[in-house]
Amino acid sequence: MGAAGRAAALAGVALAGVATWRGVHARLERRRRDAGERWRVVTVLASPERLAEDAYPEPLRSAAPALEIRTAPAPGMRGIELSARMLPDAAAAPLLKRLTGMPPADAVRTVLRDTKQVLEAGEVLRVDPRPHGHRAATPFGAVVDGVEQAAKGKGIL
Repeated sequence: MGAAGRAAALAGVALAGVATWRGVHARLERRRRDAGERWRVVTVLASPERLAEDAYPEPLRSAAPALEIRTAPAPGMRGIELSARMLPDAAAAPLLKRLTGMPPADAVRTVLRDTKQVLEAGEVLRVDPRPHGHRAATPFGAVVDGVEQAAKGKGIL
């Protein structure tokens, strides 16, 4: 292959790379933009009376002005399906960010998960503070703490 062939192959690879990057970037941007519009749903093992609209438990009560909330019986009469999504109001995202310190989509997940824990266990279960006391700061401990903090929004490690 001559110099012209190599240059054409290199240009083709570069063009394919740019097209791939644009496609991935556009998909991520759409996902980020639409994240607040999606319904998040948890199934709560509780009676419908425990989740009356005027008596939401605290994790949900403080975020309720920024959320559209629905409840429905869970399949098989096994509790309640609690659904929430962020209101399209411009003030909803900053309110959720201020309450939880997380991006709005992660905040909705966290509020639903915490509400589920309050209704089922009576409290929000936390890893921190650790029951074994204070541990010395180490580089690996900082990594673990960062991963735990990031996992709160997505619900996964």
